[in-house]
Amino acid sequence: FNSAIGSCDRTGNYNAVFKLLQKMEEMGIDPDRITYNGAMTVCALANRVDLAMNLLAKMKQIPYLKPDVISYSTLISGCEKAGNLKKAVEIFEDMKSFGVQPNVYTYSSLISACEKCGEYLIADRIFDQMKVENIEPNVITYNALIAANAKRPDYDRSLEIFEEMEASECRPDIISYSAVISACSLSAAEEEDATCRVFPEDDCPVTSADIDSLFLSKEPISAKFIVRESNEIEAGSFFIHHKKTTKAIELLRRIIVSPDLKPNCITISTCINACGSRLDVVDALLRLMKRLKIKPDILSLGSAVNAADKVRKFAQDLIYLIRIQAGNYKKATEYFEKV
Repeated sequence: FNSAIGSCDRTGNYNAVFKLLQKMEEMGIDPDRITYNGAMTVCALANRVDLAMNLLAKMKQIPYLKPDVISYSTLISGCEKAGNLKKAVEIFEDMKSFGVQPNVYTYSSLISACEKCGEYLIADRIFDQMKVENIEPNVITYNALIAANAKRPDYDRSLEIFEEMEASECRPDIISYSAVISACSLSAAEEEDATCRVFPEDDCPVTSADIDSLFLSKEPISAKFIVRESNEIEAGSFFIHHKKTTKAIELLRRIIVSPDLKPNCITISTCINACGSRLDVVDALLRLMKRLKIKPDILSLGSAVNAADKVRKFAQDLIYLIRIQAGNYKKATEYFEKV
């Protein structure tokens, strides 16, 4: 019966599970902890945490069937999939009051629930609690925490977690890199909305060839990728750029030169999204996808179109500048033509 219940988790057929439980009762076969945990797993996969909670309550009433860490972790995982952080926290508190010690999978599910609900501060507190209880985080824990903190206004905290992960025994995987690149992407978008950042004319502009060669190099990104910032548009300057874009490209480069990691469509698409309106970088990244035989999807192409749209809006702003700078019409026009 336990094997039959376990096989239902592939389809999430909780109706079949309850029929099997009824059949066991009719045959006088007592379910054990494996039976209940398997049944709760199927209910959680089917997004029926309510049914799984009923099974947990039933377990508590049977003296020899005390719920264990798997029982509670399964319920918290179900809440995480449903995006119900409040319920996940309630189950977590019940778990501790019942005398069951959470493990790394429990905490990982709880942090992932925080990520889905945008509660990065709660995720950080839960992670700190893990450390207090001497529970070592794994790759899943770190990935969930990076993803949760990607929703912050800046990418610093996500990068800090990523660097802590690198310093620990957990080696970042492709999901880790994608999560921190996503944090750079969201942060770059917010910065661009707030104010224009420009390449000063006396700085060496980064060409598409530079970007192409970057992914083949094992050296750190050169200083010319880090540009000065300005809060106003100056005549003779060109290309909007961000330090966060540079960081996203550096992270992608590290994936490419790593013998153990392989970039996927999501990784490069997220990097494209971090490029703001740098169409030269976007173009180089699309060529990179072709070279790596990665087929662009709607996300990568949509991000590229979005970058082009930002340039269009930037050009409209320049037209407005030409109209208001009556005393410097020639200089403004030259700037517009250059962009």
